[in-house]
Amino acid sequence: MAIRTLFVDLGGVVVKYKNDITLQGLAALSDKSAAEVEQLIFAKLDKEFDEGLLNEREFFAKALLELGTVILEDEFWGCWKNIFQADEGVVQILHEARGNGVEVIAASNIDPKRFESIRDTGCLAPFHKLGLSFQMKTRKPFKTFFERLMRMTETPLAECLFVDDLMKNTDSAIDFGLTSLLFITPDALRRVLRGYGVLP
Repeated sequence: MAIRTLFVDLGGVVVKYKNDITLQGLAALSDKSAAEVEQLIFAKLDKEFDEGLLNEREFFAKALLELGTVILEDEFWGCWKNIFQADEGVVQILHEARGNGVEVIAASNIDPKRFESIRDTGCLAPFHKLGLSFQMKTRKPFKTFFERLMRMTETPLAECLFVDDLMKNTDSAIDFGLTSLLFITPDALRRVLRGYGVLP
């Protein structure tokens, strides 16, 4: 059956990112190591931010409490969000898919501040709609994420393809009933999408 809708992750697929920039930057602004920053911020707090359970001010305040330090807000957000670069090969593929009549929808675990940075790369032009965790109030790999994602399209489940760079997310999508593809490289993505008729 032909694929009519493509759900695509942003970070790790459409944009490359270096989370070490955040970890090392916040470590330099506090008395913590990068490993400690990762444990304090990324074990739970960032997931709550991704799910929209915390707004920007709440996340910033809680992050400083966890780090046990005072950091200027501009310095904090600079470390937090300036980590993305568009993968032009993937962006081109998505433009071609859209031009071939395929609906392209983002499916991303992302917070509002990092989304600003992704938007600024100019990579969002191929997308018809954006499925963003902080707006959907849920995140991958939870079933609720895929349920809410499917509400964004009229395409039947069997005619949708989900692309992500994390196996736990593609596995969860498969359990939900979505055909799923683990992203490796733009060239591999192009080959598979041609096989599904997504690209001419």
